[in-house]
Amino acid sequence: MKKTPIKPITREELERVAFDICYVIMQSASYYTWEFFIKTQLRFNGNENLFEGNRAILSNSILEASLLFIRKLNSFFTKSKLNREQDDVYAFDFPGFMNYGWFLSKPEMDELSIRVGHITLREARLGKKKWELHDWILKAMNKSIPFLDYLIEPFFDGKPELQERVKQHRQYALTTAKLIQTGKPILEQKVQLQTESGL
Repeated sequence: MKKTPIKPITREELERVAFDICYVIMQSASYYTWEFFIKTQLRFNGNENLFEGNRAILSNSILEASLLFIRKLNSFFTKSKLNREQDDVYAFDFPGFMNYGWFLSKPEMDELSIRVGHITLREARLGKKKWELHDWILKAMNKSIPFLDYLIEPFFDGKPELQERVKQHRQYALTTAKLIQTGKPILEQKVQLQTESGL
């Protein structure tokens, strides 16, 4: 079956999707935010086993969400124009932006896709994976900062309200990268739940 030709992306569409990309950048670091700023502040009230089980569910969800956002962001920075789908958008679609290319290796991306993007036998056969989140979130932030700089100027040049919005995202990425560089590493796997569900 012949593929439908890719519809050209308009300037207006790029301006709208720019903030979807900012969202993905911030969400890529969600596990760091959870691990160091939220989880430690939670307190149980009464049933400690129930509390720990629920906290494990949240940890697992935020961990996998962060991994999926990292996967999505890494794909956004691809160099390849092959196998493009109709609605895909990539860093190279932004005129004049040249700093594209994956921040994860192909084996890392493959493992991420197999273990998190799909239901497979990988964990049943090989056991749980310890994800290098410390390194990956830092790479994601460092890769994203030049793109955010590009959005501020020249992409949104002459649109100070939009520039200001992007500056807030840039500050978040920069602060997160600095905190990770000075903090303890995140080497995390999914938490075994009280129910022994095997998640």
